[in-house]
Amino acid sequence: MLVACFPVVVAGILSFMVFASGAVKRDDGVGHKTEFAQITFPQPGDMVGEKFELRGRITSVPEGESVYLVEVSEGRTWPKLHLGSSPTSFSRQQYASAGSGYKYSVELLSVKPAGEQQIENWFENGRSTGKYPGITDIESSTVLVRTRVIRQ
Repeated sequence: MLVACFPVVVAGILSFMVFASGAVKRDDGVGHKTEFAQITFPQPGDMVGEKFELRGRITSVPEGESVYLVEVSEGRTWPKLHLGSSPTSFSRQQYASAGSGYKYSVELLSVKPAGEQQIENWFENGRSTGKYPGITDIESSTVLVRTRVIRQ
């Protein structure tokens, strides 16, 4: 009987360690799979290398809005890719240049026209200056899905 319980006990301990480490943010109401979209890889709490493939799909976009893939860390957002306003699958090479143990979230944001303009202005400013400071607040945006990862 004791041997049969061992896998369950180990799984419980590992789950506790992942949540206690902060790799997975609890009670924020947004996971890696919702009615609007899903990030299929990586899963919340996964350890990732400097370069990894991010995969997922968008199943529904609110009318009049557009979806962006973004990275979020320490209250700042860095837009990475415009995914459009239609259901689609996506795959992208992500780069985590920060050192080992760095934790951050990858999100799909649905934005209204004001938020889309803000992001496009940010991209344009970055191309002209070579600097891409994180955005503290993106206007008219809603997080569709989120996964939090840890740099190996």
